Amino acid sequence: MTRAVMELTQAAYYRVDIHPISLDVEELPHLSLYAPNDDERASACLFGLPAVIERPAEDKSTPDLVRAWRFHGGENFVIHLGQAGSLQTGHCETLFRALVAFLDRAGIIGGLRLVGEEEQLRYFGSRQIIVVRAGQAGIFSSNLEVGRWVQSGEELGQIHDGFTGGVRAWVLAPANGLLASLRRQPLSCEQDLVARILAPDAAPER
Repeated sequence: MTRAVMELTQAAYYRVDIHPISLDVEELPHLSLYAPNDDERASACLFGLPAVIERPAEDKSTPDLVRAWRFHGGENFVIHLGQAGSLQTGHCETLFRALVAFLDRAGIIGGLRLVGEEEQLRYFGSRQIIVVRAGQAGIFSSNLEVGRWVQSGEELGQIHDGFTGGVRAWVLAPANGLLASLRRQPLSCEQDLVARILAPDAAPER
């Protein structure tokens, strides 16, 4: 499949790979750039998404298409959003607006500009991604939504006992930042990922 898509896309200058990451975790709509060049960094703002995460070329999450596209030049972008296996209409609307904004601002198609406010764009390095893991097994629940800002020490959710339903532990934010990922599959084991926070105050890569 990758080979077939490559034949259709390798001649393009702009390429966008769109997909959710996990069946268990919901992702804030954001751009990922893998070992980006200056042109990709400049073009990333055209989508109007709230966050851009820069990752190294050897990152294990690099999609196969991006690895293949790199040999054909141009600008390559990955949009991660939502949760695999389910439909989140709010994220679909955000994705549609992002693609329309890019097509309009890049001068590919005119007259498509949509009315609506955009969030302030922020760039993050991989060292500014704070991973929060479950301290013990149980049923994780949270009433938060991805895309909100959280404060250090704020409650992200609770881990309940699978038999009694009682609260076994509270999951707290370890840093101030943007809540970019949140576990939606309730059953969790010890050390399972429950959240990711993009922390602007953490030291980025040099």
